Amino acid sequence: MGEQNGYLPFPKGFATAAIHHSQEPEQWDSMAVVAPLVTSTTFKQFGPADYKKYEYGRSGNPTREVLESILAKLDNGLYGLTFSSGLGATSAVLGLLKNGDSIIVGDDLVWIETPTNPTFKVVDIKAVSEVTKKDKITLIVDNTFVTPYLQRPLELGADLVIYSLTKYMNGHSDVIMGSITTSNKELYEQLQFLQNAMGIVPSPFDCYQVTRSLKTLSLRMEKHQKNALTIAKYLEAHPKVIKVLHPVFKSVMTHASVPPELRKTLGISDSLIRLSVGIEDVEDLVADLEQALKKVGSKLQDGIN
Repeated sequence: MGEQNGYLPFPKGFATAAIHHSQEPEQWDSMAVVAPLVTSTTFKQFGPADYKKYEYGRSGNPTREVLESILAKLDNGLYGLTFSSGLGATSAVLGLLKNGDSIIVGDDLVWIETPTNPTFKVVDIKAVSEVTKKDKITLIVDNTFVTPYLQRPLELGADLVIYSLTKYMNGHSDVIMGSITTSNKELYEQLQFLQNAMGIVPSPFDCYQVTRSLKTLSLRMEKHQKNALTIAKYLEAHPKVIKVLHPVFKSVMTHASVPPELRKTLGISDSLIRLSVGIEDVEDLVADLEQALKKVGSKLQDGIN
């Protein structure tokens, strides 16, 4: 989508990088145009203490390396790491902290998600980074919701960017994976050690799947945006809907574990429904919503502030 829908133009070269970066056929003897799937857990060495680039699958894998390089490129960063899940990536970041460090009222690490889930509150990453850099605080941004196609936190001053690749980045509901990108070599080396030491690496096949999925990320995000905006406008005009939250409007995962009082403070009521809009034909999506809304007797008055 363009600026007229509240988004900046997509980054030039993004789609090309997603398709070709680190996948040049010349680097493989086979000259394959698709990065090979390497499932081996061990790699032959020249001799004792004479190691080649790869030793053991947990420490490094050619298929995983291709994906990590692509992810770094798409975020305009220097380094990428993948993990067996988004929670695995989170655990690695927390592994950077020492006993007694603080991230709740943070002076050691500041962690933000923007837009937030599920109320789509937007945090000014650049403004936050200006504050954290003054005190040498590590700033990490969860960019899962919008992907690097729509937002690149490293360019705005973030030190680390974290993703659940399970969501839009893979986009086919068949892979669980997380990732971290950065341009900070020291943080990268620490996280790389934790990735290996904690054994939270993804499988080569899953890496192959995500690498393939990224080739269509730009196309899918355009469709997601278009469909989501169409549905948001439809719901905003519907008499049974109290309020619609959408990132471009001026005028949303289950939170059962959050106490009702706190949910209300956060703007998360029992009548809040988060829609993760897919890439199906939008007419079918609207029709499905219409048949569901017809079954609703009246507006739910437990609204959203």
